[in-house]
Formats: sequence, C-alpha cells, structure tokens
Amino acid sequence: MKTVLEFGVRGGQFAESIILPSQGCGAQMASHLVRVFSNNQQHTYADKKQWRVWSDMPRRSWTSSTHFVALSILDGKPRGSASAQLWKKDNVTL
Repeated sequence: MKTVLEFGVRGGQFAESIILPSQGCGAQMASHLVRVFSNNQQHTYADKKQWRVWSDMPRRSWTSSTHFVALSILDGKPRGSASAQLWKKDNVTL
C-alpha cells in the first residue's frame, strides 16, 4: 500500500511531501526523520513499528516544538494536508 510522508519545519516555510511505494518504506523513513529532528535515538517514534497505518487509523504524526512528521495511507480518500494541520507552532510563553 502506498503512503504519503510529509515533514517540515513548524511555523516556517519548509514542508515536503513524498509518495512512497510501501508502508514499510514510509515507516522506516518517518522513524529516521524523527531520530534526526529529535536528536534522540531512543524516542518512541524513532521505532518504525510506531508508524503503522491502516484504514481505521489512516494517519500517524509526530511533532516537536520545531518540526513535524506525518505518514498517511494513499488510498484516494481526501484527508487534507498534514502540513496544514501540524505546521502551526504552539503558542509558547517565554
């Protein structure tokens, strides 16, 4: 099953979408991006098993204060852009 991987900088101008040929490929790429963005090899979402998507849960996402990663099933159903939902930075009081 094909998947769509979306990732980028929250609150910034960079967001990328990639269509990947399989769920396994998408899960592996998403987990590697979480490792890089979080700088934490032991993060829960750094494990590709956490990125399983299916018809009952067609999208998985991870966000930090600076980045986002989302993996969705590509099955023709309109779900909207994950980047539009996850792009906005949280309101942070310093």
